[in-house]
Amino acid sequence: MIKIAICDDSNEISSQIENLVHRYSQNIFQIDIYNTSQSIGKKINEGKNEYAIYFLDVEIDEKNGIEIAHMIRKRDINAFIIFITSYKEYMSDVFEVQTFDYILKPITENRLFKLLDKISFLGNFENNKFVYSVNNIKHFVSYGEILYFEKQKRQTILFNKLGREEVFYMNTDGILAQLNESFVQIHTSYIINIYAVKEIGKTKVILSDDSNGEIELPLSRKYRELAYQRILDTFERMI
Repeated sequence: MIKIAICDDSNEISSQIENLVHRYSQNIFQIDIYNTSQSIGKKINEGKNEYAIYFLDVEIDEKNGIEIAHMIRKRDINAFIIFITSYKEYMSDVFEVQTFDYILKPITENRLFKLLDKISFLGNFENNKFVYSVNNIKHFVSYGEILYFEKQKRQTILFNKLGREEVFYMNTDGILAQLNESFVQIHTSYIINIYAVKEIGKTKVILSDDSNGEIELPLSRKYRELAYQRILDTFERMI
């Protein structure tokens, strides 16, 4: 069972999300509901990382949903975080914490089902690992942990969202062959996780990094059109 936490001070909203999720699939998801930031904060601080998906109200009480998301990210970089909000103005703030998506109120079945479809695809919990070898030993890393790849001649450096680096040998085609639509190449030397993108310009992409704040990478003319289209398409689906 995939565990979901819903945190909203409106019982009506929480129940609506719960009912829609169960309508989507009763056999996959187990749901816990929290009505205050204190109650979910206590659970997060236990550090068990038991929830794969969080629905967080942006404006819940004295500790808002964005602060709760920061608490989650300190302990879990893989969870899908979805904000519930009435205002598009919050969008720039919510993506500071590696947000997966957000839902505008009023919540509709079509919007939520599309979101769950995307999670089901990207979060294929049985087959969501990037595989590489070092000294004939296979290593596995979840897609959600990956920030970006850097190519340095024959070497590949994988940077994860906690600031760690893994070095191995693999060509660019081999890397791309393993990755899903969450990733796009922006330069001969760089492949990025789209969901880490904070800003994109004509010559650079800025990623949100949980360990260092921000990382600026070059965007080359060769890959600019593809990168723009893939990144903008991804975020437009969230609106």
